[in-house]
Amino acid sequence: MEEIKILLVDDHTIVREGLRMLIELQDDMLVVGEAANGAEAITCYRKMTPDVTLLDLMLPDMCGVDVLKKIRHFDPEASIAILTTFQREEDIYLALKSGARGYLLKDSPKSELFEAIRKIKDGEHYIPPGIASKLAAYVSESSLTTRELEILALISEGYANKEIAAKMYITEGTVKTHVNHILHKFSVKSRTKAVKIAYDRGLLRNSP
Repeated sequence: MEEIKILLVDDHTIVREGLRMLIELQDDMLVVGEAANGAEAITCYRKMTPDVTLLDLMLPDMCGVDVLKKIRHFDPEASIAILTTFQREEDIYLALKSGARGYLLKDSPKSELFEAIRKIKDGEHYIPPGIASKLAAYVSESSLTTRELEILALISEGYANKEIAAKMYITEGTVKTHVNHILHKFSVKSRTKAVKIAYDRGLLRNSP
């Protein structure tokens, strides 16, 4: 039986050791490398070319999502799953949007971890029901209409409500209503924060 080659990326030694012990009890799995930070993860990935990478979201030198993006930049087919304690809806959204094949919590049952590794190795995605529910609610609550996206793009360019109204041939009151909807959907109180969230989520193209 061909073993699934796995790379572990976590800044806590005890977590990596525990994962290694659990994983290598499986006849079809082998840990081929470990990394304690993002830079090590990228180096190890290039050297080991693992079948599956288990990547912590928070690392000492960079965010796990940034590591994910860097690896996928030179290997678009990389099979990477986030394994973390964080379950904020935005973290889940950004990780999956950036190409993660799975999103698991560190307190997940062993059986779930092993199932995820095998499915991800086979090219599938693995998102536990609880995580999927959070993601679905997040996307539903925060999705913007086409008109709201247009207004947000103009806000990001520095236009005031009155100027936006003139450009879009609508009233200033209508613009204010749309802006209020945007702030509500993003759960923020300022236009600046709304723009930042939009860039983070890839809703706006060019970074300010």
